[in-house]
Amino acid sequence: MSFRYRERTVVDGEAIDPHDWYENTNALGGELNGQLDRDNLPERAIITTMVADNTFNKFFQSKNGLTRNWLSSRNFVVAEQTFEIDEDGVLIVHFGATWQWPGLNNNPTFATGNEVYFNLKLSVNGTVIANGLNFTWNQGAYSTYMVGTFPVVGGSVTVKCEAIAAGPTPLNTNVDFEDTVVTSLYKRR
Repeated sequence: MSFRYRERTVVDGEAIDPHDWYENTNALGGELNGQLDRDNLPERAIITTMVADNTFNKFFQSKNGLTRNWLSSRNFVVAEQTFEIDEDGVLIVHFGATWQWPGLNNNPTFATGNEVYFNLKLSVNGTVIANGLNFTWNQGAYSTYMVGTFPVVGGSVTVKCEAIAAGPTPLNTNVDFEDTVVTSLYKRR
């Protein structure tokens, strides 16, 4: 092990604070428990081929390029992804989509308050981790991107992006969702 300065040094005549002692032992314990860095490993001691894929992170991605038509219902699942994880960790979810109101051209006018609109929400195991804007008829086509982070426990994980509609009832329009991509990055603790 290379030489390291102590986190704290006790000087003669100084009152010893237990926290100072713990900082020193925690620094040593960190080195012994795998706090590996360039000071205690020779160059190229660990190379990429020595570490198996998905050792530290796992990626789950689902793409859908087919047009899905959302016909005048209040709630619609735009994308859903279910997978199993081994242990606790953190999930970072990215969602992107393009969609359009069929038959409408881009018309960036001000809202009148009577438009049909919807917003998107991204959730992990039922907990909302990101919300989109309210998308109205004022724009004929959109693209959107959302990202959120959530701690997860080992077991089954469900990632879902839902569109929730509002506006005059009954809803008498539809939305064509075209390309959607959900990418989930699972990081082990």
